[in-house]
Formats: sequence, structure tokens, C-alpha cells
Amino acid sequence: MKNILFTLALLVSFPKESALQKSFENNHSDCENLVSFGDINICLPNLPLMKECYSEPLIKMIADLFKGSKNEEIIGFYLSETDYKQAYENYLDDGTKDPYIKIFSYEDVKGVKADNEILNYMRVQSESLYEALEDYKTIERLEEKFDVSFAKPILLENYQITPNSYSVVVLMSFSNEVKNYVQVGIMNYILIKERVIAVAYYEEYSGMDQVSEIKSKNDFFILSLNSMN
Repeated sequence: MKNILFTLALLVSFPKESALQKSFENNHSDCENLVSFGDINICLPNLPLMKECYSEPLIKMIADLFKGSKNEEIIGFYLSETDYKQAYENYLDDGTKDPYIKIFSYEDVKGVKADNEILNYMRVQSESLYEALEDYKTIERLEEKFDVSFAKPILLENYQITPNSYSVVVLMSFSNEVKNYVQVGIMNYILIKERVIAVAYYEEYSGMDQVSEIKSKNDFFILSLNSMN
């Protein structure tokens, strides 16, 4: 992914700023959580039963463990109210119990303008990062492997929530000293003020019936983030 975004920094074009984007640029009068990324400000929306808390030193220390690369820059980090309290009690030693959201981008693309052509480029490049669900024939055969780790995330679906975003739903395998487990991850790439911002939504997998609900919660956040910026 780092290589993809480094290439993005080299290939990116510089479209003219639209009147609508200009109107949003300084329209943060009702924003309670404004953060900067390079030369832009991003308003992070409030969410019911979740807390954005990356500015807190302890949470930042924990969240930085979730970085995928050294040049990744976390912009926001949401925990459930329960996990937020646990972070101050046991540093989340047992992992998160509830969904969490990470908003981030990369040093390589800070201050670099992008457009929908870049989003499509990232979509094409990201396909090699995932394994197709069809390789397992059925979800039942896939679930038989949940007691062992699978090397690549399993691609379930890709779709667009808005014209300026692209989302990928995957299953990811993890293991720790206690157990092996699977998470549903939704990776969203969204254009905010002509900058590429990534939003990752994670929740532990409990069955395919749960995926639609997770998508709804993810989509609500992306629409909220989009409307605030």
C-alpha cells in the first residue's frame, strides 16, 4: 500500500477547485473536532456511542500500534465508550471488544491534490492485495478455515457510497496468545478537499448476516464525514 500511495504522489494531477469545494473550505463553524492534515483541515464527526480520542496521549500511543507503515499518519481514531474506558484500565491488552475506526493518510501524499481518476487507480492496484471469495467456493468452506490464519484478506465486496469514495469489504484473520479470530474490515478511500483520505472500519466477524449491518454503520460514518467537509 505504501508503494501504491508513493506512486500516487508521482502521478497525481491537479484539477481546479470547484466552487462547492471552496464553499466547504472554511465552513467549520459547527465543527467540534477540527484536525489538520498538511494544508487542509478536516472536521471529524461525532458518532453515537463512540469517542474520537486520538489527541489523548495514551490513546495515541495505543492507536499508533495499529499503523500499517511508518509513513502512515493517523488523523482520527474512534473507540466505543466501553473500549475507551478499558484503554485507561488495561491498555486494551486483550484487544478491542467493539468496532473501531481509524482515519489516516500518508506522508507521501500530504499536500498533493487528487481526483476520481486516482481513486480508480487505487481500486485497480488494491485488487492484488486481496484473495477472491470465489477461491473458497462458498462462505461455509471459508469459515472452516477460521481456526487457522489465512495469508491474505478475503475480498467480499467493493462498492461506492458516494461519487468521491471507494469502499472494499474484506475478512481478515488474526491470532494472538488467546485465540484466532476474524474481523470484518471496510477500507474506504475518500476525496476530501482534493486529498486522498483513508477510513478503516473494523468489527469482529460473527457471521455473514452481520456484514450488512457493519456496512450500514460504515456508510453512515462516510456520509457524515463527507457532509462535514
